Amino acid sequence: MQVIIRIISATFIATICISLCFGNYLFAQDNIDNKIILLTDHFPPLSYQNEKGEFIGTADKIIHKLFKNANLHYQIKSYPWKRALQMVSKQEDVLIYPLSRTENREDDYVWITPLFSLKIKTYGLTKPNATFDITKGNHQFACIKTTINCLAVNSLKIPESALSEISNISTVQLVKMVAKKRVDFIMMTEIEFEYAIKILNLDRKTFTKIEKYNYVATDYLAASKGFDQDIIEKIKAAVTN
Repeated sequence: MQVIIRIISATFIATICISLCFGNYLFAQDNIDNKIILLTDHFPPLSYQNEKGEFIGTADKIIHKLFKNANLHYQIKSYPWKRALQMVSKQEDVLIYPLSRTENREDDYVWITPLFSLKIKTYGLTKPNATFDITKGNHQFACIKTTINCLAVNSLKIPESALSEISNISTVQLVKMVAKKRVDFIMMTEIEFEYAIKILNLDRKTFTKIEKYNYVATDYLAASKGFDQDIIEKIKAAVTN
């Protein structure tokens, strides 16, 4: 009899443990599922993670403040930019940032709110003279494929043969390519360039900033088509608060 009681007691306790554990799992899973997913990429110093995995970039801080004001639960996930763009085009439940608003992207996203304006500049080692013209194709450019860097370079109408569009490369690596004379010029924001110079421990004086060739854009928090309109309105309301 005692053996039977012990078996019943053990079974009862095990059942309770399983129920509690499973319940906690479901609660945790629901908690994750209820979070709004934001996609970004490694774009230091605009968006990047520290050693703890926390997003601490300039754009990240704006997002943190915005969603805190909106009282919305969210989770930021970093993906290669090309993949992030593909995910937004195929899923109706994700946001993306910092996404530059351009004419060819206008109808592909719901543009929720601007985050900041960008002035993208041209950097290289070559010091231009009075007749300097990069549109002739005599100088090689490199940019990060599917990003605003490439849109900026393409706006200059340089020949395709003078441009290398590279996937899965960072702005820091682009600056390194110029320093090693693998390419002549790149385009990026000044804050990105200065960050790369610091990380690579390069001499700023060896580089030239060409004021003649610039590109201006505004980076947004954007949503996939079909995203919950109520959440979009909450985010917009938080901007004005």
